[in-house]
Amino acid sequence: MNIDMGNILRRAFFGALWCGALLCLIWAADASRRERMQTSVSEVRITVDAGREGSRAVTGESLRERLDRSGVKTVGLNIDSVDLRAVERVIAGNGFVEDVQAYVSRSGVLSIEVRCRKPVVRLLFDGYDSCVDEQGYVFPTPAGTAFYLPVITGSYRPPFDPGFSGLPSQSMLQSRRESALRAAALEREKYPHQDKAAEWRDSLRKYGRRYISRHWMESEDDFARRIEWQKAENTRCRRRYEYRIRTQKELIASIEARRDAENSAQKKLEKNYEDFGKLITFVNRLEKDEFRRAETVQIVASSTPAGELEVELVPRSGNYVILFGTIGSRRENEEKFERLDEFRRKVLGRVGWDRYRIVNVKYKGQVVCSK
Repeated sequence: MNIDMGNILRRAFFGALWCGALLCLIWAADASRRERMQTSVSEVRITVDAGREGSRAVTGESLRERLDRSGVKTVGLNIDSVDLRAVERVIAGNGFVEDVQAYVSRSGVLSIEVRCRKPVVRLLFDGYDSCVDEQGYVFPTPAGTAFYLPVITGSYRPPFDPGFSGLPSQSMLQSRRESALRAAALEREKYPHQDKAAEWRDSLRKYGRRYISRHWMESEDDFARRIEWQKAENTRCRRRYEYRIRTQKELIASIEARRDAENSAQKKLEKNYEDFGKLITFVNRLEKDEFRRAETVQIVASSTPAGELEVELVPRSGNYVILFGTIGSRRENEEKFERLDEFRRKVLGRVGWDRYRIVNVKYKGQVVCSK
């Protein structure tokens, strides 16, 4: 038998090499584990990537105070014992925070990296105090924050409850699903009443088909009396079944009215969501023009009797209100703004910014002013 000693030695060498590498990895992992067990958090570093307004609303100091008040332990705790998810939840509780990542280095530094939202408008309706970012994300305005944003006020009601946080589109989808489930439940609620009404209609038809025959040895007078009694009994039974059928129809009509009211309410809510989307798109268009953004301090939103959304603009300069009218397409809105900009340059720049109290650009191709 020929034995290839070179091949055996080569395999043995590589086997020993791999075993040595594996032992080194195990030793390094164990050393790292022992080192981490002996290392505690010595410092918390918070870095904030703030937006245009977030730089004033969210600071590392304010987030550090928030973390300290939460009671989540950090400094002095073993680095493997820090609840990073709890830290992230506390920081994310500030509505301006869009994303937060927390991690601990081997040297014991707890790093918290925060990215802020970029709010474009503030909602100040009755019971509402929320901010909306450029993606349409809504969040309650954090208490104690001071910053400049144009505000939306007026009789318009947002399509979500005060204190809502999230994307209204997601809320709308959830509302649509819940409304569909309620409508389906109401539809099923009709089935027993429809079955009972059908059963009683069948019974009613049977009374109309009854044939009365004269008994053997029955006198003509007795037969006549029996016919009269049966007619009276049939009348009583028909009335009873007609009443029952009418009652079931009324119950079915009541259920259908509730179903129709549910569908109508959902359609109104979806229209409201659509209007809110138009409103935020309108604000985003204002944001893209530096002069219009700086000049607009307040947007007053309301609904017309026909259910359309109308807005008024309160400018920074002058003492007048701009009746903008309904929010239309991008082209329609831009045409109104161009008329308004031209009016400001050619008229207000000459006669003074306080000459008029109302500037109306609702109507196509016109600027109507009143003192």
